[in-house]
Amino acid sequence: MPTAIKKQQSSRKLLPNRVYRTKIDSKHRIVLRSAKYEYYDVYEREDGSAIIVPQVIQDAQLHSDTLRMIDSAIKNIKRGAVSERIALDSFLPKKRK
Repeated sequence: MPTAIKKQQSSRKLLPNRVYRTKIDSKHRIVLRSAKYEYYDVYEREDGSAIIVPQVIQDAQLHSDTLRMIDSAIKNIKRGAVSERIALDSFLPKKRK
């Protein structure tokens, strides 16, 4: 009995708040009216239906230690306290003749 109640409650969450019809434009795009988010993941199914899930994209936060190391490296570069150049040519693909 509790399982049926859970199924009923979860199916209520899937009911749409708004229903409207949209048309694919010449570039195969659709318009979401009053979209609340800038990015969406779209999951297309074989039957032609789609699930659109809003995504929030945030910049990665750098740890304070990382920022301190970057500042220190820049100061060293400006002072000229840098190591000798490292030869990375051996890692490049060989030129064809």
